[in-house]
Amino acid sequence: MSYTAQEIHEIAITILDELSDDGSVDVNKTKEYANRAPRLLDAWQKEESNLGNITNIEEYVNTDENALYKWTLLAIPADLKFIKDMMFIDSDLQIGTVQYKQFGKGDIYFYFEKLGTARMLYALIPVKITSLTQTLEVDDSTATNGAYYLAEHYALADMNDELAKKCRDKFAELKYESKTKTPISAESIVDVYSLGGV
Repeated sequence: MSYTAQEIHEIAITILDELSDDGSVDVNKTKEYANRAPRLLDAWQKEESNLGNITNIEEYVNTDENALYKWTLLAIPADLKFIKDMMFIDSDLQIGTVQYKQFGKGDIYFYFEKLGTARMLYALIPVKITSLTQTLEVDDSTATNGAYYLAEHYALADMNDELAKKCRDKFAELKYESKTKTPISAESIVDVYSLGGV
């Protein structure tokens, strides 16, 4: 899912209750907010990236029998910040794990035991936000989080400490919830209960 910086800015304006009578954003009334928004969103986006909330997926396909059972150096995405999760899908569409090692922040090595695809979920280094027309690849909850971040800073600029605190608290709550959404790798489930004789 994607949002423009403008859409996140307009959600923040709505939180501040700065809409015109017809429910639209009055660009003249909110010009100062709009001028601050790209820099604030860029700072917010970097923080979200550090938390691993802005992600992308890269796939590495191995169809070469000669590459099995050996460490193979593969290219990493230019925007990779850190790897969040990895899964393997073999030619029978069975999901499993894949061994990998990353050397520093650069080289990544895979160890394929079967032919198939390694799918990597990674936090990315986002593109700098310089304009409200830019598109951000974020989900609904992350976009809402960004809107509360903006609203807090807009309220602080207006010296509305009470509203700024409410926005800061909501931002912290959404940030905490985003940590609980982190995907985890698949694990084998062991049946510890024997049905013997039933």
